[in-house]
Amino acid sequence: MTAYSRNIFCAMLCLLAAPSLRAGNIHSDREMGSIDFDGAEAAAGGSGTKAVSPASQDGSRLLAGLRERIEFKAADDSAERKAMEGMLEKLVSSPHGRKAAAEMLASGMSVTVGMEELSGYLTDTPRGKKVNGFRGYSNFEADKPHIGLNNLFAGQDGDRGACVLAHEMLGHALSARRAGKDYSLANNLSIDDEEHARLTGWIVCTEIGVEPDENIWTYAADPEKALEMIRMANATYAQTLKLGEMADPLPVYARFISAAEKELAENEAGAAAARKWREIADHFIGTHGVNKEELAPVLVETENRLAYVEWRKERLNRLASHLKNLSERISGGRGGKMADQLRRAAQNPYFLSREKEIPELRRRLDALLAGRKPEQAPPPPVAGIEAWSRLKELWAKDKGGCRPGELPPVLD
Repeated sequence: MTAYSRNIFCAMLCLLAAPSLRAGNIHSDREMGSIDFDGAEAAAGGSGTKAVSPASQDGSRLLAGLRERIEFKAADDSAERKAMEGMLEKLVSSPHGRKAAAEMLASGMSVTVGMEELSGYLTDTPRGKKVNGFRGYSNFEADKPHIGLNNLFAGQDGDRGACVLAHEMLGHALSARRAGKDYSLANNLSIDDEEHARLTGWIVCTEIGVEPDENIWTYAADPEKALEMIRMANATYAQTLKLGEMADPLPVYARFISAAEKELAENEAGAAAARKWREIADHFIGTHGVNKEELAPVLVETENRLAYVEWRKERLNRLASHLKNLSERISGGRGGKMADQLRRAAQNPYFLSREKEIPELRRRLDALLAGRKPEQAPPPPVAGIEAWSRLKELWAKDKGGCRPGELPPVLD
């Protein structure tokens, strides 16, 4: 038995808790991200992007220019307004943030930015409070995109708030503008858009001194594997495609449907093992009078496994059902505007330039992380290790014939 597999479940929940508001022209941020642009012309139908001179990237000029383009939805003397102004100043203190901000000014895009009550929460860290959960979103259905930030950022964690602002404003919203309205559906179905957004947000965060979190380290260790995890998180991300996959998405969707069905089967096997371990623990507590507190970590861990399996089961079933319906629409010729945009996506100049830039951004992030290591996870609680050892010891000694069946597989 692994010492405390519930720690693994917590990590998985964090990685799989991907944004679910991505449908249409709304993006949400439960992690981080942003985009860095190379000054290429925007796609036909979008706003052209002028070349950016080195002088235009001066921090003070950028800040003044951004303030002209941003309408803050808060009173001038409010805590929310002060926090958002601080985030903007922090954003332009990042070299990468300045470059992306200069591209925003060159594009002519204006936005509104406000703070709202979103489903987030605070945790304590050695460096202070951290905002977790639903941190922000961007809605660019209107001509002027709106960026919503969690109002928890008004009192703490402003540096990370700057990363979220970069992700939404300089990432998704500006990306949608550069792709052009004629390709809005294809852009929403682009995993390149999400990767590109997250990369710049992570780069901005690292440049301004925010400690890299587990999502950055997971991605940096194996970007392609991390992207597969994101795409398997829920139905919204499972439908996203790489540029080279857009012309024929059916094989991709079939692969994800198969992966979902395989994971469902594996999770059910794990749930069966958890139920059996729970039965064994209950046997010794009820029949042999073992103190329940002695086996409490076993009861908690099996309960967590079963809860995770049910939570994940719902997501995987939705994922598979959505992709099956989407595949039927496309194969049956009912894909309409979406299918047409996907077929033409490889002709979009901005999509092509973004695809080429992603490897450059990966290298930049790697350079910023060079020589650094992720923080070590705390060791498993000793009580958890002892509880599992005690349960297996009790099972081995129970020679009276009343022990419930064979020992099940360990929970990994």
